[in-house]
Amino acid sequence: MVVVQNPASVDSRHTFANLKLPHKNFKAQKWNSVSFKFEDMPSDLFEQHHFNYEQKEFIDFEMVVPGPYSTGELTLLKVISIEDAEREEIQKKEAKAKQLAQADESPISLTVLGIGPSNDILFQYKNKD
Repeated sequence: MVVVQNPASVDSRHTFANLKLPHKNFKAQKWNSVSFKFEDMPSDLFEQHHFNYEQKEFIDFEMVVPGPYSTGELTLLKVISIEDAEREEIQKKEAKAKQLAQADESPISLTVLGIGPSNDILFQYKNKD
């Protein structure tokens, strides 16, 4: 369970809840005070690769759940682990997207591998020619 509060003094449609997670197999549900039940919410999940100064990689995950989150109110979010069948469906979609991305790959690419704790950026440059 997560309690979300909008600290702004003005309501905005563009509010988000950012949640750090141990792995990517989660989904979010938001409490609906009219129907008195939790309902599935759309969310994005980011897998972030980082490198420390010894160039050792570590990975964390962040879920972004869009609002609106009104000022002066608390919103309840429930973050739950997804079922195996749903996880397999997501993995199939990710594999298909990766396949499409590889088909459109150009001979030159620049990839951001990660951002270090002091905001230094590690890039990977490839030129197939």
